Amino acid sequence: MRKWLAGLLIPGLTALGALAEDGAQRVFPLTVEHASRLAGVERVTQLVVRPPDGLAGEVLFSVCLRGTPSNKASVIIQNSGSGPP
Repeated sequence: MRKWLAGLLIPGLTALGALAEDGAQRVFPLTVEHASRLAGVERVTQLVVRPPDGLAGEVLFSVCLRGTPSNKASVIIQNSGSGPP
């Protein structure tokens, strides 16, 4: 399986990762389930990540490519309780 990320060919998703850091500065690795270019928008790649169960609230999110992390973005995770598993 191969995925494209910002013009780079990445074999599988092994070179791509994501992290979330909570208010207590605990770092959680996130599972990258999918990466693809955003339709109709050049140079933008969308990621689908799965946070660990129980992670909610404001977290700092970053993407890692071959071990190098990106800048952090503040993201709010809200558990719906009735969505898909």
